[in-house]
Amino acid sequence: MSKASWLRHPAAPAWLIGGTFALAIAVAVVFASWRSLFDGLVREKYGTADAKAEATVQQLAAGAPWQPTNEQLEQLYRHWMRGGDGMEAFARSLATLQPQWLAQRVGRTLAAGSPEQRRRALALVTLVRLAEAKPVLAPAIARADQVGDGELASLLRATRDALP
Repeated sequence: MSKASWLRHPAAPAWLIGGTFALAIAVAVVFASWRSLFDGLVREKYGTADAKAEATVQQLAAGAPWQPTNEQLEQLYRHWMRGGDGMEAFARSLATLQPQWLAQRVGRTLAAGSPEQRRRALALVTLVRLAEAKPVLAPAIARADQVGDGELASLLRATRDALP
């Protein structure tokens, strides 16, 4: 029986649909079992410390006036996420300079960061008492509840409730 005549057979559509369904289940099982691999691919990544970011942090800690670009803000946020020295003064300066930007950036970390990165972002929000972050905490709480991460959900709620 040739390929063209097999496709015309009444059972062919059932076989094709069944085969497609079986393949979809196999792919889903593979993706579910390799979740840690895929999570690592979509998580935020922060490189090594940048000397320029370190110098900027020191300037901010000294109270130097400064109007940052978005790229510089991103570098400094990454510096915070890596846990550099003298970060408390830097965090307060960043929250004073660009509170809306910082709230949006924290929201992205809460959506795509690892559990450790999420906790670090929440530590930043708590440290500077960033009221602008309240709107980004609600979706993060819903997501934590949805995936069953009760510890993170309670930490998010505590952070939200502590904000002015």
